[in-house]
Amino acid sequence: AEEAARQMEYEEAVAEALRRIQQERMTCNNEADSQNFSPKVQKDIHRLKEEARKAREEKEAARKNAEEANRKYEEAAWKADEAKQAFKAQEAARKAAEEANRRYVEAMETARKVEGEMQALRAEEDTSKSSR
Repeated sequence: AEEAARQMEYEEAVAEALRRIQQERMTCNNEADSQNFSPKVQKDIHRLKEEARKAREEKEAARKNAEEANRKYEEAAWKADEAKQAFKAQEAARKAAEEANRRYVEAMETARKVEGEMQALRAEEDTSKSSR
């Protein structure tokens, strides 16, 4: 997000520079229509045109960088959401395992009680058979 903000500031600065260069170019073009320039002025005009071209290229590169930064941000947000969903699923699985374990322990306790009661009934039955 900070990278995108920096890119936007950079793009605004480039756009401002382009506006100034275009203004200078229009002024130069208007003057060029009315008179011939000295070699120094022609050199300056050429330099300004070159700067304008470079500024356009930089603006395009900045735009592409901003798009890439936005794409990476969206991808990271999607992955974070995916991780959040995975964590929720993991937490639900942990709770289900705890519940299954609790039920297993209860079933084992019940089985021990039933086994104890059956042994008591057998002992009682054996005692009544031997007393007859």
